[in-house]
Amino acid sequence: MYYFLSDNIYAFNSGTEFSQFNRVKLFNKDEVHAKIVTSAFDPILHKNMEDHGLTNDDVINVYDYFQNTTNVKRKKVNLRLTSVIPKTDYHIEYKNANVSEIKNNGRVIARVNVMPETIGLVGNIEHLDQFNNVGSKEFWDWRGFKSMEEFYLPDGRISSQIYFNLAGERVLETTFMNVNDKQQQTMWRLINYRGHNYQFDTEAQFLEFFYNELNQDNNSTFISDRRNCDLPLANVEHAKKWVFVHDNHVTNGMDTQNSPIYQGYSLSFTEEPEKFTGILVATERQKQDIESRFKVHVKVAPDSFIPDSEKISEAELNQQLSTRFDKKQFLYVGRISPEKQLDEMFKIFAEIHKELPKSTLKVQGYVGDQNYKKELDDLIKSLKIEDSIIFAPYSSKTADVLKTYDESMMLLSTSRGEGYGITTVEAISQGLPTLAYDVPYGPREIIQDSKNGYLVHYHNRVDAINKLLDISNDQDKYNEMSKNCLALADNYSYSNTRAKWRSVTDSY
Repeated sequence: MYYFLSDNIYAFNSGTEFSQFNRVKLFNKDEVHAKIVTSAFDPILHKNMEDHGLTNDDVINVYDYFQNTTNVKRKKVNLRLTSVIPKTDYHIEYKNANVSEIKNNGRVIARVNVMPETIGLVGNIEHLDQFNNVGSKEFWDWRGFKSMEEFYLPDGRISSQIYFNLAGERVLETTFMNVNDKQQQTMWRLINYRGHNYQFDTEAQFLEFFYNELNQDNNSTFISDRRNCDLPLANVEHAKKWVFVHDNHVTNGMDTQNSPIYQGYSLSFTEEPEKFTGILVATERQKQDIESRFKVHVKVAPDSFIPDSEKISEAELNQQLSTRFDKKQFLYVGRISPEKQLDEMFKIFAEIHKELPKSTLKVQGYVGDQNYKKELDDLIKSLKIEDSIIFAPYSSKTADVLKTYDESMMLLSTSRGEGYGITTVEAISQGLPTLAYDVPYGPREIIQDSKNGYLVHYHNRVDAINKLLDISNDQDKYNEMSKNCLALADNYSYSNTRAKWRSVTDSY
């Protein structure tokens, strides 16, 4: 069994999560049993799973596991129809679309907050004391059952959490204490698990126990995709244990041999590398950089693949080429945060727009840093390109993402570093060329300069501007580059990607 370790499956995910989604679908399609393993408590986990095309067979969560709720079917629990609130004893008063109050003899004793993105379904219930303070809060799972209750001190700090099975029985408790003026979890206690109680002082100990439970056959392979999963994985016994590096491992990606490594990699790179089978990376170049500096074993493994159903056909591409070229819409897809350097991109586009007044830049993604978004808004105004920058909402639907690629002329990437570049892979599957800064590690692995896109030296905006203007005025060259994208997309087909994974998994 293969287990891919992560924190959560979010409404808005990074490339790391999308890499996991692709990998679990790839393995299961090949009848190699695999699951994504998440460690966060999240009442809407199963909604997010559904939104991303994942099933209960694809994902297992630590809280679901101990609550025995992994395979519960959804049952919509409407506030006004639920038997949880006895209508003969209490009065429900509607306040707005998101909140209702429960009253007893005229006094508000609880507030019911509606589950996000639903109409009238119970999300959580806040129980109020006589001073109108929240004493406890019930968290309801998206599938329609009370999952956890959180208790608070008079000053509002969390004191404890209790997790329940479907029968309403306690199966797990956590407690919180003030540590260095911060309320932190200090104890996890499993109750009557297989006839025994277990107590853990740290979340890492709790997760280590869970991972060992998953490894009952002593023949599992774990791939840790998030660094907070590395510590609990380190001491798991009788298993293969890989650490997948999805981004740059050093603080300065332009100086990989001298720059300090990120703290999150210390455990597997320098402190206790012997506890892991090895390190997985997406590119040969990163493998060489790591092995030349650290005494660790590194293998190259695919970060993504393109399902055959999502690759545009040559006939469809030919029909779209003229429209894409004439529209002159440039595209960015991803997180809006400082490391992606959209300020660089906007400065480049501003010069393009002077020469191509009808051109636009579409930014499709989610905001990872609100302060940075504010800086970008101010920059857009100063560059006088407000009417030409289109901010589009993030979408988890494949059809929406592919449509965005199909409507654009070229993908842009001015990031200061990449572990790989899933959006670039997606783009070439739609015949969409990419211009990217030539930073470690992904762009050079995917883009063949002047063949299916452009590689530009880091921060060389002048070169980027010249190349974009050149391709924008030469439809024959653009058509050839787009068709080259489609040809190179075969490198990321199901069959090629699975063969690469076999070279990793079959050798250990």
